[in-house]
Amino acid sequence: MIGAPTPSIALARWLGLRWLAMAAGIAGGVIWQGLRPVSWRRPARIEFMRFMDLAGVQNLPAVVVAGLLVGISLVAQALYWLNRLGEEQLVSTVIAEILIREIAPLVVGLLAIGRGGLLILDELGEMQRNGQCRALDAQGVDPFVALIMPRVFALAISVFCLTIIFIVVASASGYAMAALLDVAKRSPVEFGVETFRMIGTAGYVMIPVKTLGIGVAIGVVCCLTAMERRRAAMPDHGQLPTGFMRSVLAVLLVSGLVSVL
Repeated sequence: MIGAPTPSIALARWLGLRWLAMAAGIAGGVIWQGLRPVSWRRPARIEFMRFMDLAGVQNLPAVVVAGLLVGISLVAQALYWLNRLGEEQLVSTVIAEILIREIAPLVVGLLAIGRGGLLILDELGEMQRNGQCRALDAQGVDPFVALIMPRVFALAISVFCLTIIFIVVASASGYAMAALLDVAKRSPVEFGVETFRMIGTAGYVMIPVKTLGIGVAIGVVCCLTAMERRRAAMPDHGQLPTGFMRSVLAVLLVSGLVSVL
């Protein structure tokens, strides 16, 4: 049949390769534009600071609460059971490998979806429906530089900063709970020094790479979902679930790839 897609095109559509290529292109464009000083004009700076407040500062209470819960449930349990088994030397290794490298970026990334990613999706979707993006383009303002780039950068930096806060809160709360249970055999200084020593060079490289990558992935996925042409035919109640599902998959994909590599 004339006009019917070939099997290779149908397979590419089924695998979402075209969508992934678009997401990779947007991510590259965001990084390129963000590293150019000329892109950071006053509207972009204002949008960056506004979204840092929304996705970073206002998300801080949720991150602190999550850090307290994870610290009490994971760090304190590790200290308790490993001390009971006589494996005190493994405590710092478990905390460094599991909490700092894996759990912290993943938990903060999932929290960033709700506070930052879905907010991007809602705002850009509304602007797309109201024609504000076309109006900016007609006025000579690049919507990509003015709307997408500062939001993605702000979300990436917010995820990185909140992950550091999460790690500190989880480690401190876990040690405090272990001290209350009388299973903390080291002083707080010794515990902190040993834990952060066990992270290693690879860990200190992995944390910023993973957290910044997760933030960029969430921002790009939500921006692309909001700006899709076919989104105009999508009911309003279908946008947020689609963006949320794609963002969760992006967080898991980035976290897994960085851990493997």
